[in-house]
Amino acid sequence: MKPSSIVTAIILGPLSLGALVAWTQNPQPKMPMGEQTSGITAQVPAPAETLKITFGDKSATLTVATLAGLPHVTVTVYNQHTKANETYSGVPLIALLAPLGVSEHPHGKDLRL
Repeated sequence: MKPSSIVTAIILGPLSLGALVAWTQNPQPKMPMGEQTSGITAQVPAPAETLKITFGDKSATLTVATLAGLPHVTVTVYNQHTKANETYSGVPLIALLAPLGVSEHPHGKDLRL
């Protein structure tokens, strides 16, 4: 098992999950009111049907329905830039990695490259 796999999962896991959950909740991109596109068009990629996580020789494939059925946590943080509270909700990454053999409380040595 390569330690870099853990780092990749920890870094890319939230991004992948966030994109998957965000897409299922709001599939159409929205532009702020009054913003002009100046003829520029953007293609929105098709949403992923599944998320595959691999750790060593173990892997798991999760669907949107599977992720929706897992326990979610909600965190509210204060954004200094916008001067407002922001609320985020999702499945903790460790809940997805633990069944594959990742320690419930990984330490620095587990995350080294």
